[in-house]
Amino acid sequence: MKTPSRLHQHGRLHNRLLGESLGVLVLLALGFVALPLAVYYVGSAFFGPYEGGTGGAGSFLGALFAALAAGDRGAWLLVLSPLLVITLLRLARGALRARRRYGQGPRDGDHNTAAEQTPTET
Repeated sequence: MKTPSRLHQHGRLHNRLLGESLGVLVLLALGFVALPLAVYYVGSAFFGPYEGGTGGAGSFLGALFAALAAGDRGAWLLVLSPLLVITLLRLARGALRARRRYGQGPRDGDHNTAAEQTPTET
């Protein structure tokens, strides 16, 4: 039989995994649909109509998914970029927190601030 604290920990872990999974799915949906559509519409506004296939957004998405199926690194970078950016930002935040937590910030003897220094006369 599980104790109440273990049940609580299990519930928190379950909720965290569910939240993380949902976040990954949202970022992948953004990368596979919203970002390519934004690229298409911004590209159409700046460079004119898309000339691959019929020139529409569907044709652009079809060409993108064909490039994904062929293993094109640029296409994969485009669709995975929202997930990669958020993951890198979270890793950097975690590294900064760990650095602060384990004393990699200023040391006790390094408190030379401008307020503590005596002014010099000229």
